[in-house]
Amino acid sequence: MSEGVIPMTPFSIRVQRAIDLASHIHMDQFRKDPDLEIPYAAHVFSVSMMMASHDAAEDVVIAALFHDVQEDRREMLFLVEQFGEGVIGMVDEVSEVKLDMFGRKIPWALRKSEHSERLRTASIGGKMISCGDKIHNMNSLVLSCERGPQIWRALASTPEENIVRWEYLRECLIQGWCEGDLHPLICEYDVALAGVKGVIHI
Repeated sequence: MSEGVIPMTPFSIRVQRAIDLASHIHMDQFRKDPDLEIPYAAHVFSVSMMMASHDAAEDVVIAALFHDVQEDRREMLFLVEQFGEGVIGMVDEVSEVKLDMFGRKIPWALRKSEHSERLRTASIGGKMISCGDKIHNMNSLVLSCERGPQIWRALASTPEENIVRWEYLRECLIQGWCEGDLHPLICEYDVALAGVKGVIHI
């Protein structure tokens, strides 16, 4: 490898198969951006690309493509099983529990807090995917805010609530992962969070 070239997870037929399936699973979904009709697949592709750019294992790259299936397309989760227990395990780790044992929707703040706590003990792959997921969400929020404040009407939480959530999640993510030298993804997380604070003036 040439000096200065950053290693990247190689593309493979298995990754291509996962991209095709993720495209199919999310084909009728769109991001919450009120100004642009952005296919939801753009999100999972972006998170997966982040994993590949940090030379994550192929299973991590693939799990990133399916990281929202358990939450949003649970009836299609069986299709992901072909990629193995490692992929399914990481998808489970990064998925929020949205309903309680009686089938009632768990309040937003409690759901987010419980999810963050679960990520304290997640695998490194799971932590990386969750980190990439939030980086993309924060960057998307900044881009949307540049077009106006309409995005906040599409979300279930206030700017301040989101900042508190992302700061707490960062604390949970670094536990057992990079409490000493920060992983480059955490550095990117910090930049993305600072960007959100900048657009909402916190």
